[in-house]
Amino acid sequence: MGIVIELLQVRLIPGPDNPYIWKVLPEKEELFLRIFLKNISDYSISAYKELYKGVGIMFKAIQVIATVKINSTKAQGVIILVNIYKIS
Repeated sequence: MGIVIELLQVRLIPGPDNPYIWKVLPEKEELFLRIFLKNISDYSISAYKELYKGVGIMFKAIQVIATVKINSTKAQGVIILVNIYKIS
């Protein structure tokens, strides 16, 4: 079971319309969550190597089933997006 995403649609920072989010092993969060804060075009070859070594082992894409939009009544104008995903 896996998610099939066209290569040009893969994002380090998935948006609300993307069908996946990244799940990182807890012991690798410091490294990879830092990498996932920028667009891939902002990095050098060393980040590409870390991503290549880690994909499917230290982090993976998990499927987003739905995104729920919540309007906050306490803080006007704030919209919170909550991803609902399948745990595998």
